[in-house]
Amino acid sequence: MERPARKVRDIVVQLLWENGPSTLEELADQIGVTKVGVFHQLRAEEGGLVIKFKEKKRGRGRRRNQYAINPDWGYTAGVDLGTAFWRVVGLDGGKRKVFEKKGERDLGLSPEETVEFMGKVVREGRRDRRLLGVGVAFPGIWDREGRISMSRWEGWEGFPLRREMEREVGVPVFLIDNAQGMALGEGYLGEGRRFSHFLFLNLGTGVGLGVWEGGQVLWEGGGRSAEIGHMVMKEDGPPCMCGNFGCLEALASYRAIRREVEGLISEGMVQPFDVTPRALKERVDAGDRAVQKVVERAGRWLGKALSYAVNLFHPEAVFVGGGMTELGEHLLRPMRETLREFALSDRVEVPVQISPLGEWAGALGAALSVWLKILRGGKDHDGQEEHLGDSPFAVGQGCGTHRAGGGDPRKAPPSQEDPDSNVPREDG
Repeated sequence: MERPARKVRDIVVQLLWENGPSTLEELADQIGVTKVGVFHQLRAEEGGLVIKFKEKKRGRGRRRNQYAINPDWGYTAGVDLGTAFWRVVGLDGGKRKVFEKKGERDLGLSPEETVEFMGKVVREGRRDRRLLGVGVAFPGIWDREGRISMSRWEGWEGFPLRREMEREVGVPVFLIDNAQGMALGEGYLGEGRRFSHFLFLNLGTGVGLGVWEGGQVLWEGGGRSAEIGHMVMKEDGPPCMCGNFGCLEALASYRAIRREVEGLISEGMVQPFDVTPRALKERVDAGDRAVQKVVERAGRWLGKALSYAVNLFHPEAVFVGGGMTELGEHLLRPMRETLREFALSDRVEVPVQISPLGEWAGALGAALSVWLKILRGGKDHDGQEEHLGDSPFAVGQGCGTHRAGGGDPRKAPPSQEDPDSNVPREDG
């Protein structure tokens, strides 16, 4: 089956981005086309998205040309907008941080004021660099136009987040569920690189799940996929912000634990304290049995819900992120024990560990999501065209450096003198 030129271009640049510097032969072997086909795609991008250089000297042979994504071509910014904190990170074409900032979230700000503030933070990170696009990791659900349709934050439902953020930063903006963003960050920059299939459990004010399957995050537009936090675990349980009762989020999120502990405080069963994840850990460390029981009960609910996900997806590992990871083994131990109890007995025990990316997983994933849009010519992982606006990487524009021609690259017109005259030989 012949590959369209545009498809070859997208595969070539994504391989360079994922694997680093490569020769024509290496790229052609991986894609299954001729070096000539790969060469024509790289030549069109050369000097912009792609750079060419000589490989390091190896023995007595001639040094071959290598190609790589140009780290100076531009960068993307990732915004992780949480309930308590915000984080912003910039990533260049080599997946290296060019800046990072974080701060406490001012919940007194309106959606408009929040976006204005975050836009200012993003702009301050630009300096003399070219900003290509912004990804926003958001804990909620939105429509195709980026208008928020469900949020736990007051005043956000109906807010056109993507449109307003684009006004602030002047480049295309893309939304990604925060748990999916964390999974994306883990898959490309964390321990997730060692696995083909893993789950990422985000534990914070809410509970979210990201699924990494075969080298990509499984997502559906609008932040609706893998909504583990809204699985009903207990029909007569406490009310959830989604309108149901007994959802996992209503039983085992930070909000749920805080509500339960504050109830114990009001009943005089626990000494008053500011119920933060770190303070909860300190109380359990100090031997407060009442608080420990609340935390362990939440861990068991999480383990049971996770067992359903493990039975469905059969992951090789589970990573955990979010503010609740402050509780460490106090939360993870009962989670692992319950997972072991309810997952299918023939499953190899799945390791559950805290993400090494820590608090930056969501922001990194949001920035990576924009790079993936660029490398796929503005398409989602399933080939659907995404919102692009006046984008430097709109579909068919070759990331702002060329417009890909039609036809099969394996039939690209060769030089009249030598079919490989423009393509470096293996020793050249």
